[in-house]
Amino acid sequence: MSPALVQAIQRHPRHITSQYVFCNAEDNPYDNITKSLKAAAARAGIEDGVRLHQLRHCFLSYSQMQGVDPRTAQKWAGHGSLATTLKYLHVSPDHEKAVISR
Repeated sequence: MSPALVQAIQRHPRHITSQYVFCNAEDNPYDNITKSLKAAAARAGIEDGVRLHQLRHCFLSYSQMQGVDPRTAQKWAGHGSLATTLKYLHVSPDHEKAVISR
């Protein structure tokens, strides 16, 4: 974990009796975030909702646009092959324009 992530987790409120950083009112870890993800998408005005698979695409694509090499992205995603990772890597039109301008 990066130092910034460690600090963010340390600042996150915890149930004093739970061993988990993210847990429900009964001190149990969350085992299904679909409902929370759907509610967050609604609050953000995303009518079609968001699925975890889409978040993987976004994470890997934004990583690439920030300069993360495909092999590192492959490791982070847990993909067995680079070909699978490459299917996830997309760049935005704005990113392409900025690269061309350089």
